[in-house]
Amino acid sequence: RAYMNEAAVSLAREGQRYPALLKGQFPADDLPADGKWCLKLEFPEVVSPADRGSDDQRRLAIRVRSVKLSAVALPVV
Repeated sequence: RAYMNEAAVSLAREGQRYPALLKGQFPADDLPADGKWCLKLEFPEVVSPADRGSDDQRRLAIRVRSVKLSAVALPVV
């Protein structure tokens, strides 16, 4: 699950391969008073690379390469 400033953001995955590309939209007109946006990601579970034979014992959800935010003009209705 993803949230921007505590509001749920619906994500859509493009393709089935890795790395995964997830896209979502959120309204930018409700900017918090402090001017900071907060992106929160929640995961149903974590896994350890050790479960697949690695020496790495960490419990991980995902590895994020990048996050890109872009302004999108929506059609006027």
